[in-house]
Amino acid sequence: MPPRDEHSSISDELFRPSPAGADLEAGREKTALLALLDALPVGIFWKDRDSRYLGCNKVFARDAGLDSPEDIVGKTDLDLAWSSLADKVRADDREIMESGVPRLGYEDPATLRDGRRVWHRKNKLPIRDEGGTVIGILGTYEDVSWERIAEERLAFALEGSGVGLWDWNVKTGQVELNERWAEICGYTLAELEPLSIETWAGLCHPDDLAKSEAAIKEHFEGRIPYYECEARMRHKDGRWIWVLDRGKLVSRDAEGRPLRMAGTHLDISERKRLEEDLLLAATRDKLTGAYNRRTGLEQLERELKGARRRASELAICFVDVDGLKEANDALGHAAGDALLVEAAQALQANLRETDLLSRLGGDEFLLILPDCPPSEAAAIWERVLATARELDQAVANLGKRGAMGLSHGFAFFRSGETASADELVARADAAMYADKRARKAGRSADAAG
Repeated sequence: MPPRDEHSSISDELFRPSPAGADLEAGREKTALLALLDALPVGIFWKDRDSRYLGCNKVFARDAGLDSPEDIVGKTDLDLAWSSLADKVRADDREIMESGVPRLGYEDPATLRDGRRVWHRKNKLPIRDEGGTVIGILGTYEDVSWERIAEERLAFALEGSGVGLWDWNVKTGQVELNERWAEICGYTLAELEPLSIETWAGLCHPDDLAKSEAAIKEHFEGRIPYYECEARMRHKDGRWIWVLDRGKLVSRDAEGRPLRMAGTHLDISERKRLEEDLLLAATRDKLTGAYNRRTGLEQLERELKGARRRASELAICFVDVDGLKEANDALGHAAGDALLVEAAQALQANLRETDLLSRLGGDEFLLILPDCPPSEAAAIWERVLATARELDQAVANLGKRGAMGLSHGFAFFRSGETASADELVARADAAMYADKRARKAGRSADAAG
């Protein structure tokens, strides 16, 4: 026998015939229950197996165009203000009674006796007798027209602001998107159909999708009041664009599980480009693209702390571009700038993925080489010199300037040392000047400090 639900005691009273005069206590109980239902600010009704009304409260009677709840008895939806929807309502009733499954929290339009079109959020439950047989339906509804109006007004406002809109059925995975959502990615909405949460997942950058899912999980668990994520999406033309994705959970089921979430997409690609430009301006040397002095020394401090923590080696190389003053004096500052750019290219082209290049100022550069023993540092420098010679020969063939020279000096931090970043730079600087003097004297120096 199917289990009886938590509404059984109420439905027993509502579906029980009016008591005989001898059963005064039962009559008083039913009268008290009806008075309670009349006091509630929602519409309540109950029907038999043929979808004929057995009763209702005052809110329902008012909306149905009746003078009192008693007037509903024996009527069907064909007799009420929403008669044009009667077939749909009856089919809905039949489905619930035949399946025995409640239908909760759904929204439907209704027409009141004054002709107003409203929206109701409804609940319908099958009612069973003591033997478990479905004998009718108990229903409730509340007027959510103002919610609908507010949603429509918000939608109109957002449409005018150029924001993409999304509405996600968490349970089914289905989504509703507006045309602007698709336009941001270069598509029409028709090109993206059929729409589901996979539409978003398929366009989102994998790294950002993982970040988005983590933020949604936090929001579902109530740890953050709303969801927000900056994410890259693949444009139709193949490039990545940036969107600010925001949303909020708007409903849960009876067990508290997420049901519906809605939100917006805002194209922030231009803002991201400006942020990147500002970051580059703050951290990079404009001429060579290397890290600027401040950022380079900050990176050195960070790498030195890491080397101490890992008990690993760290190498730095102080580099001076020889001949910069002569190039400036003889050929102009444009030639000197070109010399610095070529030097930076020779240095950067031979660094490992973990290495860093910083321009300290003027003709001075600093290489930061984590986890790099002296033998590997020497091999990197030989590759730098080979690249520099190739660049130098190409420029010399054009007759633009004389030969480029690079003086260098290494300093090494070894496990167990206590040297500071300033001390390492000073040692490398001293080694570089020793190399420069030796080069001028026509001999090779041990360029390590």
